[in-house]
Amino acid sequence: MPPPRLILDFDGVVCDATTECALITWLGVHPPDPGIAVSSYLAAMPRGFVERFCNIRGYARLLQHFLVAHRPAAAHVRDRARFNMIFSCIADAYVRDFRRPGMRRRRSGWACTSCIRRLRGCCGRTPARWPW
Repeated sequence: MPPPRLILDFDGVVCDATTECALITWLGVHPPDPGIAVSSYLAAMPRGFVERFCNIRGYARLLQHFLVAHRPAAAHVRDRARFNMIFSCIADAYVRDFRRPGMRRRRSGWACTSCIRRLRGCCGRTPARWPW
């Protein structure tokens, strides 16, 4: 059996994570009900939000930058300056509140379910047994 390999997906190379990133961004502001499957929220996301998310995605470099998609002005972003201007108008406390749950999930080894399914199929390991 070959040794395990670390597989990195630079979004769009192996799989497109646009839908998952939009969902995480939506749920960061609209927390899910624990009794409802998170996947059911995909259909509930407003089309305008998803369009704004797709519009600003190329400008976002950090988790908190995705907050811009929640602003109506995100539909009109055509350059980095406009993106930065919208982001700078978001209160620091709001940004911290948005980032906090995501950072806790990262530290605990959380990953999106479709990536877990794909990686489990590639290396046969579950997240708890990943070498990193």
